Amino acid sequence: MPRHEICAEKPRRDVPETDPTSSTEPATVENYLTDESRLIVGKAEKVFFPRTEAHVAKILSDASKRKIRVTISGAGTGITGSRVPQGGIVLATEKMTNVFERGSEEDLTEHSDLGVKYTLYIRKDVERNERYAIVPPGIPLETLKKIFEDKNLCYPPDTTEMTALLGGTVATNASGARTFHYGCTRDYVRRLRVVLPNGDVLDIKRGKVFASEENQFDIILTSGKRITVELPSYTMPDIKKNAAGYYTKPGMDLIDLFIGSEGTLGVISEVEIKLENQPKNVLPVFAHFSSESDAINFVKSLRSLSRSKKLGKDGINALSIEFLDEAARLSIGGVTDLTTAVKGLVFIMNAYNTGTAEAGKIADAFYTAQKYGVTTVIELVDHIGSKIGEVGAFVEDIGVCGYDDFISFDKFFVR
Repeated sequence: MPRHEICAEKPRRDVPETDPTSSTEPATVENYLTDESRLIVGKAEKVFFPRTEAHVAKILSDASKRKIRVTISGAGTGITGSRVPQGGIVLATEKMTNVFERGSEEDLTEHSDLGVKYTLYIRKDVERNERYAIVPPGIPLETLKKIFEDKNLCYPPDTTEMTALLGGTVATNASGARTFHYGCTRDYVRRLRVVLPNGDVLDIKRGKVFASEENQFDIILTSGKRITVELPSYTMPDIKKNAAGYYTKPGMDLIDLFIGSEGTLGVISEVEIKLENQPKNVLPVFAHFSSESDAINFVKSLRSLSRSKKLGKDGINALSIEFLDEAARLSIGGVTDLTTAVKGLVFIMNAYNTGTAEAGKIADAFYTAQKYGVTTVIELVDHIGSKIGEVGAFVEDIGVCGYDDFISFDKFFVR
């Protein structure tokens, strides 16, 4: 019978016990008064820099008793203004870079980046036959990428900004271009530790606690008090990318309520994430079209083929598909002389898991409609490649390759 309740626990204690650092210096506080949106500038009395779960619990419980507003801050890469404080204090998570010691050094990974030491555990779940990592919330995605690549692993969620902190991406259920293939952040979170406003902690494992028939959860605090959480009554859209509002579905997993809750329900102090094997080859490709409708039809067909895997393991396997209309293409800069005939560009990241990617293999997997004024891939890259990341790998793999070397996509698509 599914469980509908969870018991809170006391936070893990520091040994030796320490106090969190803080600052009221205007120059320091100013760094936490806005985000990448630059929509508004907020205000705050003080910024706290916890390093541990116990620090977070102390900050939240003290603020709760004194009825002081708390705004949670990650790296500030968001563009919605959600980390902008409107008074009170800021709890900045960037110093939370180490996981709680578990006594085993065999699967402990240490990594230093820009003078900061990070620790995490990488393990294998034999029952599920999958690799996973236990990670602190203050580690940037770009640092995680470096660590996992050395072990031929990857954490698939691909947010727009790789300097974002992991905890922030979980709190916002961040997604990016590769969500098309892999899904969003939610799909890769196995477990969370969350500090509640009163300083208690929930250790939430996926698949353990589910909503009741009344769409409720019960949380039993360490004081013995029972809190009934009633889920929102609205219906979620059936799409992969959605970060609006609290997640709610009949019989849903409790962990999904906290993922994407933007720090309004608690502060994430530890994350357990599922890992995948690193794709052996990921190749960026541009396809360009004389009309936006042709480009959009190409995207629709490409999405369908990628999901059906009709072309096999070395065929179409798009990790991401991005459409750029004429206005977007021109806004990139440096492409106005490309040709006025190009009205739509499609940027594709395709994965190959076997063999070495050569021009012939790429030709079998990717194709363009016409040669609208651009005669070689190199010429296209000269115009726009430097403006959109990672296209250099494509050039190195195929060398100088004209569009005549590509198969017409009519072979695979019915217009």
